[in-house]
Amino acid sequence: MWVDDHGAIVGSVTIGGCVDGRAVELAEEALRSGTSRRVSLPLGDEDAWAFGMTCAGNVDLLVEPVDVTVPSDPVAVAADAVTQALRDAAAAVEAVSLGDQPRRLVVLADGTRIGTLGAEVLDAEVAARAPSLIDARATGVIAVPGDAGSIDVFVQVYAPLPSLIVVGATDVAVGLVQLAKHLGFNTTVIDGRDRWANRERFPTVDSLLIGMPSELVADIPLVPSTALVLLSHDFKYDLPVLEVALRTRVGYIGVLGSRRRASAIREFLSAIGANEEDVRRVRIPVGLDIGARAPSEIALSILAELIAIRGGRDRSGAG
Repeated sequence: MWVDDHGAIVGSVTIGGCVDGRAVELAEEALRSGTSRRVSLPLGDEDAWAFGMTCAGNVDLLVEPVDVTVPSDPVAVAADAVTQALRDAAAAVEAVSLGDQPRRLVVLADGTRIGTLGAEVLDAEVAARAPSLIDARATGVIAVPGDAGSIDVFVQVYAPLPSLIVVGATDVAVGLVQLAKHLGFNTTVIDGRDRWANRERFPTVDSLLIGMPSELVADIPLVPSTALVLLSHDFKYDLPVLEVALRTRVGYIGVLGSRRRASAIREFLSAIGANEEDVRRVRIPVGLDIGARAPSEIALSILAELIAIRGGRDRSGAG
């Protein structure tokens, strides 16, 4: 909930019950005093239902003043940093001090820090935990060790949905998109043939792009939370897309093909200057070896490998 110095309100803590009324009073006090305050308020039955609780309890509130006219205001600076990260399709962790002074630290997925919790030891500890917090999409209060002992810090992860970009509107792609949607992926299918890439075949896909794959892929943010899977089984489409992808930080690249085709693709990548690490980023044949034969089984093997890699259970090498 945001409350301004004229009493205007945006959002709510619960559903507009007594807790929200008390939150407004606390916000007005924070604006007058310029200090933060952490309070525990009892929930009535109605407010508890708004949180999905079947009976009443307590809710902890952190009430902070913010002045957006001050360029260095920690809350405003953190909000800008998180907003920019999401615009860039990147993840960020926001850590909030629960003391009487508003302090914020934002850690981006690449390790960049904006703001501070007031001590380098605290900032370093949160930054070290940021990758695991992002992976777990964690939100809540954590204990962070500092020079004067552990302190409680509220952390919230902001991250776009993991995205799956599929090049080649094949039958494997149909099954892959269906399964990926159930697992929370934002899905895109790219193909130059509208006869194959259409809503009749892909009714649940988030984005359907028709045109030259390499040109379309170049316009999509390929970030660590993105998986790119090439299913066209056509060198004239796959190779230009791989050239584009290897210039980005895309988190997963998989290519459908035999081991013989894998050798040809690796030779091509080496010939255009890709180093050994880049070549190993390309997973070909794509998917875990589960004996898949049918298109839906191959789709399952691809998602199984992708989830294993995201969970840190990488197989040895690629292909």
